[in-house]
Amino acid sequence: MKKKLCALICTLFMLMNGVCVCQGAAKGTWQTYTHKIPKFGGTSYNTTKLSKKVTISKSASFKATTEVPALGTWIRLISKQKNDRSDAAKLVTKNKIVLAKCDEDKGEYVGDKVSSNVLEPNNTHVTVKFSADNLS
Repeated sequence: MKKKLCALICTLFMLMNGVCVCQGAAKGTWQTYTHKIPKFGGTSYNTTKLSKKVTISKSASFKATTEVPALGTWIRLISKQKNDRSDAAKLVTKNKIVLAKCDEDKGEYVGDKVSSNVLEPNNTHVTVKFSADNLS
């Protein structure tokens, strides 16, 4: 009887431990995309390299992995149909994570769009990492 009780307790403990590990693993991942951004407030859309929302967080994460123009660029999440799914966040420094409020649901796939400043006189290339989840 004691052996069965001990085995039952050990089994329950292992199951509970496994559930905790599985719940903690869902944190989201970065997607990387290089945008060719037109000058004077132009916008580049990414609807092919998508990020899946895996948490219930209401924040999305963004960062530039290349230098950004001196006037900065604006980024936000979009649906495959190019509808906005987050607030805009300003990318001003390489490798600095910025957050924005987002509206997508858990399980939804989203892309991103990047816009230049309306005063930016040059076409630019910016590589960004983005996630539908808060990765800060």
